Amino acid sequence: MADQRKTPRKPVKLMGTITVPAEAKKIERVCEIYDISDQGMRVVTDYFRTISPGTLFRAKIILDDPQRSQLEVPCLVLNMRQDKLSLMMNTEFVNLDESQRQAIKKYYMMKVESEIQK
Repeated sequence: MADQRKTPRKPVKLMGTITVPAEAKKIERVCEIYDISDQGMRVVTDYFRTISPGTLFRAKIILDDPQRSQLEVPCLVLNMRQDKLSLMMNTEFVNLDESQRQAIKKYYMMKVESEIQK
């Protein structure tokens, strides 16, 4: 998958869940976040059929701060790669509020910005 983000990615290893609204019932899956930027993230989860590029979902991320804070963010699937067992998605954050933006910046992007300036 080509890196199409306009801003730097921060490699991470965070756990969370994704929730996809579906017609009959919502689908919830455990996921792992491999990298994050101020515009989106790369997510890996178990393969399931009801998700495709253009799907909106909510991700709950367990941050790696001492309090193990949780951040819930709306996302859009940009592209994905799947095999028989797993699904890797590049996603874009959608309509983040200021507190969500600040949490991502504070915990992840400030570290990347300082590394770039070195």
